[in-house]
Amino acid sequence: MRLLTICAAALAFMPGMAFAYDYEYEEQRELSIDASGLGELRIDAGAGSLEVTGRPGATSIDVDALVQVDGAKGDEAREFIEKRMRLELDQKGDRAVLVADFQNNMSSKSGAIRLEVTVPEGIDIDVDDGSGSITIRRTMGSVVIDDGSGSITVSDAADVELDDGSGSIDVADASGTVRINDGSGSIKVRRVGGDVFVDDGSGSITVRDVQGNFTVIDDGSGSISHNNVMGSVDVPED
Repeated sequence: MRLLTICAAALAFMPGMAFAYDYEYEEQRELSIDASGLGELRIDAGAGSLEVTGRPGATSIDVDALVQVDGAKGDEAREFIEKRMRLELDQKGDRAVLVADFQNNMSSKSGAIRLEVTVPEGIDIDVDDGSGSITIRRTMGSVVIDDGSGSITVSDAADVELDDGSGSIDVADASGTVRINDGSGSIKVRRVGGDVFVDDGSGSITVRDVQGNFTVIDDGSGSISHNNVMGSVDVPED
């Protein structure tokens, strides 16, 4: 059963929610769902940054969303949000599903949603993201991300699987296996308990402190450096 709370305040900010771009209209919304029996959070997001943080002892999934509109103000912006935005948090079996997107944006107006999400430690995170930076930290579960563009930072997780179009990638303190398929952008991986696999189009790759093996499946261009890899190292020759 869904527990959903939505609060909106035009031109309101919460601490830490400031955004570099000056949108013409902004409003804050909050969503929450009981996390009892949930093992995974699925996030389908469009434009806007995403931050997910694990919290010890948490019993709910809580979302702070900063809704931003460019090309409209006041009632016109609110009407655009009402007609074009999807912002939902629901339970589907043992999975919570968060959808945050603007559908069919008009040429004169555009929308973005900046998300700050708090989850119980140990929950798995599965993200399908359009654009904007992604930060996932202290969740302690597995992390899967399919991202179009924008930087990705993951820390304190189990297995990590990233498929990224463009943007820098930084993975640290993963207890399991790390798999990265990247189009372009620098990659940094450190302190991994399992193996590291990288398939990269372009950009530097830096890997250190890996308990398992380090394998570069393909590297289009960019330097590769590694240090303190306990298992085997298999990288393309220059």
